[in-house]
Amino acid sequence: MLRLSKKSEYALIALQYIASHKGRIVSAKEIAEHYGISFEFVAKTLQALMRQKFIISQQGASGGYELLRHPSEISVAQVIEAVEGKTQIVECCGDHGSKDCSMQSRCTIKTPMSILQRRIDEVLSSMTIQQMAFPETECYFTIQSVYATNGIIN
Repeated sequence: MLRLSKKSEYALIALQYIASHKGRIVSAKEIAEHYGISFEFVAKTLQALMRQKFIISQQGASGGYELLRHPSEISVAQVIEAVEGKTQIVECCGDHGSKDCSMQSRCTIKTPMSILQRRIDEVLSSMTIQQMAFPETECYFTIQSVYATNGIIN
């Protein structure tokens, strides 16, 4: 089964937490303690998110982080790509395509995997940090609604 890396997971957790505490500065220590995760890993993740312009930092004793954009403008796909780079479920769906594949001439799964990759990308792009932070007030997407919107099912 597909699985997010810890780096992506912590980035999503951090952004969700910051978004759900709108109007105040949130520290890396607060996030780490709230979730019981490594402060060092949270701090590194927040630095990466800052470099990618998702958050800004406030220095000082009461310093911390806040979102640079509204959480509805940040998709799960954008966050994953920011901390991991562009990832694909199989190499032949990547930027280099089948040039890197030793089975190019006899492979039978490239087209189905490309379709699957496109659908995964659509789902991850359709979910926002806003939806993650406030699931009770947002209409969560459903797989069927994403497929219907893209003409995949009726």
